[in-house]
Amino acid sequence: MSNIFLRRRGWIVGVLAAILVFVVVNVTIDRVVGVRLDLTQDRLYTLSDGTRSVLKNLPKHVTVTFYNSEELGRRIPQYASFADRIDDMLQEMEAVAEGNLTVEKVNPEPFSEAEDKAVELGLQGVPVDDSGDKVYFGVNAVADDPEESRGIPFFQADRDTFLEYDLMKMIWRAANPDPAVVGVISSKEVFGNPLGRNQDPWYLMIQMQDFFDTRRISSAEALIENDPDMLLIIHPAGLDDDLIYGIDQFMLRGGRAIIMADPMNEAAASLRLAPGQPSMVPETSNMPKIFDAWGIEIPQGQTIGDRSLASMVNAGGEGQVKAAPYISWIEPKEANRNMDDAVMASVKDLVLPTPGSIEVKDGATVTVTPLITTTTDATIVPNDNTKRPNPLELLDDYEPTGKVYTLAARITGMVKTAFPDGPPVKEKPKAEDAAGGDASNDAASEAVETEPAAEEPKGPDFGPHLSESTAPLNVILIADADMAQDPYWVNVRNFFGQRVAVPFMDNGNFILSGLENLEGSNELLSLRARRNGKRPFQLIDNLRLAAEEQFRSEEQALQQKMQETEAKLAELQQGQGDASGAVTEEQQAAVDGFTDQLLEIRRNLRQVNLELRKDIETLQTKLRFMNIALVPILVAIFAIGLGIYRARRRSSAG
Repeated sequence: MSNIFLRRRGWIVGVLAAILVFVVVNVTIDRVVGVRLDLTQDRLYTLSDGTRSVLKNLPKHVTVTFYNSEELGRRIPQYASFADRIDDMLQEMEAVAEGNLTVEKVNPEPFSEAEDKAVELGLQGVPVDDSGDKVYFGVNAVADDPEESRGIPFFQADRDTFLEYDLMKMIWRAANPDPAVVGVISSKEVFGNPLGRNQDPWYLMIQMQDFFDTRRISSAEALIENDPDMLLIIHPAGLDDDLIYGIDQFMLRGGRAIIMADPMNEAAASLRLAPGQPSMVPETSNMPKIFDAWGIEIPQGQTIGDRSLASMVNAGGEGQVKAAPYISWIEPKEANRNMDDAVMASVKDLVLPTPGSIEVKDGATVTVTPLITTTTDATIVPNDNTKRPNPLELLDDYEPTGKVYTLAARITGMVKTAFPDGPPVKEKPKAEDAAGGDASNDAASEAVETEPAAEEPKGPDFGPHLSESTAPLNVILIADADMAQDPYWVNVRNFFGQRVAVPFMDNGNFILSGLENLEGSNELLSLRARRNGKRPFQLIDNLRLAAEEQFRSEEQALQQKMQETEAKLAELQQGQGDASGAVTEEQQAAVDGFTDQLLEIRRNLRQVNLELRKDIETLQTKLRFMNIALVPILVAIFAIGLGIYRARRRSSAG
């Protein structure tokens, strides 16, 4: 009896000790500032090394004020949790900055001076009831000059995983009011067009303005006047010779640029007024004169498709949902990206719609380092096949070339000018024939001779002509321009007059990282948004592709048979009846037979599509079971087994 009592007392003491240790550990951790454990794959809740480095080396002291209306958190608890995370991250940034950053927190109550200040700083007030009172949930950062302050008008919950990026770009811009100048050259309205259909600027331009002094370059004179540090050239179609010469001379002086030339621009093709008519914006863009001088080319009239990297799209018609790979929209995996290049460090999910390829000519003097490539399963797609594409037809005609194509590359080295004869010469104005065409008229001839000659027109003055590089160029060349346009990588919506953007691909990050790398500010590369990138089930994707290949031939045969049957049925129905219009028994039997056959084909077609999904759904069910239920079941079995084992030991010991 005493042994049982002692065992029970030991068990009770053990439980109480465990509870005590649990409480002490939690209280201790709660009181120790900064102690946390981040188990997310991308360490979303841990400051990046680049953030730490930038904060420690801020050129100016920055004050950050977090305007958080507590009433918002009381009404909507999700915002209270989000506010705690924002406050926690700001406090951690302040601790890391070693005196370079001060963080303040304000509750702007209605009709208070704090609310007036929030409105003055441009923060977004949002009403929560009919009283007219507004709540605020934004932040402001300022260094020396209040006029150079930066802010986030209202935090959006769906940008939670972009929090570090949003805060750091605000702090960095407040501390660096004089950023590098980026000249943007484009045949598209990237800065918006108030009079056109697409009025708003591309979101990429808005993002660039957070880090760079972004300026439109539409002529050679503008290139000279703005004197950019770098160039961003998007879809260079229809550039005049003076501007091309200016770009050439800029590159020869060690120019840095991102060039996005496109052999088939989907967005431009969509601007056709009618099928068969030319688009309002050229559908292709190239810089052959400059590229030829560098020893590279982007072949025209064709794009690249890759079945293994294809985006999944809906190929169903008439309201049907039918997922199919669209080979012309390429989503490169990590194995297809040069992860040794700093530009690719923060890039996870990319899509390149109908890209071209970059080819190196014999005798090229530049070094071409691929950044994005295809697999050996890639193929060449003629432009005509992508103007009104059918994803299933592109798959039916698919023939891989076995070649790996370069879709984006870094171009470096010394080059020669594309204008060996000097600046482009403008044509002289034609002098009118003062003699009226009669050469024998001496008086007229004398008048022509004494008339002063017309002045030769002069082009823009780019300084002394350079025939070869004075410093190595550094260019990121992308054989696609669609990828920079909003619909392909970011969702933009309106929130009380404020444009809120939530990227779903890293296209913008890729271009911004490229500009920052060309600028030389490599520490800023890690400030790109570290978001929950797409983490697809690769096994399911591979199974889907295999299943589609297996069943597509059967589906095509059934479709063909169904079309033939429908044609025969229509022919019979059209020719039914004799001279009196009566239907013979043989004709009716034939119609009934073809009708039954058509119904059977449709049943088989539905069965094929069902089989196409069956294996995938089975695998998904197994994966859900393993991820959700299997581990708890194993733990429970282990606990039960351990309990039985201990019970038997106690029983044998007693």
